[in-house]
Amino acid sequence: IYGTMMRENYKFQELKELADLTDTITSSTIELWNMCKQKLLPTPAKFHYIFNLRDLSRIFGGILNSPSLDRDENAVTQDVD
Repeated sequence: IYGTMMRENYKFQELKELADLTDTITSSTIELWNMCKQKLLPTPAKFHYIFNLRDLSRIFGGILNSPSLDRDENAVTQDVD
């Protein structure tokens, strides 16, 4: 679901490079979320470490609501030194 939403959003914004990367972005984000769920378990001192599907939705909502990138086609795939 999240990958489809991102892909269509980036196609609408004419960001083909990001649209092509949505499967990678989606799977990496879900993998990171799962790692956080496994490693950051709640304790009496850190009871707020409870991760649920709402948190994952907020991550993708933030990605989708982020400002548009520069329309330069090389901006998405350009290496940063």
